[in-house]
Amino acid sequence: MLCIARSVQGREGDEVEGETRFQLPAHASASGKLLFALHGLPLPNHPPRYTAYTSPSPWDQEAAAIRAADLAVTQDEWSLGTSSLAVPVRGLGGEVLCALGLSLPTDQLRGRELLERRLRRATHDLGWELGGR
Repeated sequence: MLCIARSVQGREGDEVEGETRFQLPAHASASGKLLFALHGLPLPNHPPRYTAYTSPSPWDQEAAAIRAADLAVTQDEWSLGTSSLAVPVRGLGGEVLCALGLSLPTDQLRGRELLERRLRRATHDLGWELGGR
């Protein structure tokens, strides 16, 4: 997974300039899991564990839940205290073009519904701009 922008880590965190060389582990990030699930792909064999929460449930069950919700969520899987949400950006005919994900402190997951609505709206608008009408 390639992250093409990063921002601030919390209110007290230092600002981080956008970057294009930041890699996310596909099996421990919401964006990666979303793309793997929506394309019916298995996770890599023996992926590294970053925390005790990395890949907490069997992939076939998690992938089915992701497909049903059209949403992936991770909690402390890549880094303790960091969680993520991701939804697909769809093009013409509903084709999945990419994922739009958001990384946030785990304690902010309690506001997940609002964040999810905002992400879905952003992906809808982006998909529209890219010709997915």
